[in-house]
Amino acid sequence: FFPEQATQNVSACIFIDYFFSIFHNPALFMCSGFLFAHSLFTKNRTIPQMILNRSKRLILTYYIYGFLWLVPTYTFLNVNAYGRPENAGYLEGFKYMILGIFSDPLWFLWALFWTTLFYILISPIIKKRWYPVSIILTLGLYFLIKYPLAVFPYFKISQLCPIILAFYLGIVLYDADKYFNKLPVWVLLSFTFIMYANGVVFACCSPTYPTWETISKTAGAFGSYCLFLAIYKKGLFKRFFGSKFFAYTDKKSFNIYLLHTTFLYMAFRMIYPMTGDYVLLTIILIAFETYLHTYLATYVQDMVKGGFSRIVKSLKKD
Repeated sequence: FFPEQATQNVSACIFIDYFFSIFHNPALFMCSGFLFAHSLFTKNRTIPQMILNRSKRLILTYYIYGFLWLVPTYTFLNVNAYGRPENAGYLEGFKYMILGIFSDPLWFLWALFWTTLFYILISPIIKKRWYPVSIILTLGLYFLIKYPLAVFPYFKISQLCPIILAFYLGIVLYDADKYFNKLPVWVLLSFTFIMYANGVVFACCSPTYPTWETISKTAGAFGSYCLFLAIYKKGLFKRFFGSKFFAYTDKKSFNIYLLHTTFLYMAFRMIYPMTGDYVLLTIILIAFETYLHTYLATYVQDMVKGGFSRIVKSLKKD
């Protein structure tokens, strides 16, 4: 949630960083598992077709954004990110990015690819709803990554724990969605509060109890599902932001997620020196600045794409 410089210096930022990690990425992977199950049960695709689709959507996107956006901006700003040594040049940055060592905001593309690939390969079992078998296979993969593959540095394989459990939870929740849809909003919000409350405990003792991290993040994924369902049932998101903003965010969420971390570092560098002593104000300003620039960048990106499309069409006509 915060750049490393903040979490190293401010205890409140450390706490908030741990707390947000409970439901930030777990919610993303839970939603991905939910949508994967929807696609699996509603579309008649072969295993090779699904693998090819995910490769184009995730791996190709990783390298496009890595070459054109991530390495140039991080090198220019000299961001000391995970997997990228300080003062690394462009060539070093490209090498680490290609090997999936340095990827920072793009890490989830590789992680999501490997997770989805695993469930594509066992999709015949999922389609038949043999949940005991799929649970055993999921736990087997979890422990394989947690221990033998934990030191493997390439392509984000070592970072799949515990998010694979959140992804699998999304698959299960797709089947159970019709039951949760019948629950009143206050019950769903109660579940959310209980699940998120355990994040406070995790935020306090995370360095000491790594097993609690797995439990907390899986619970955080479930709490996020309940929160999203409650918001959906009440239509609160559309009411608060307005339908056009909601539609744009929904359409561009993938791009926004890819771009926002770069602007987080930029906003941090501008704002933190002036407001670092006021944690809440710093959070609000950094969040506002980050998403303002992210939306602007996404808008400019769309304009560039539209311009290229028009040029290509005009050349074809000629």
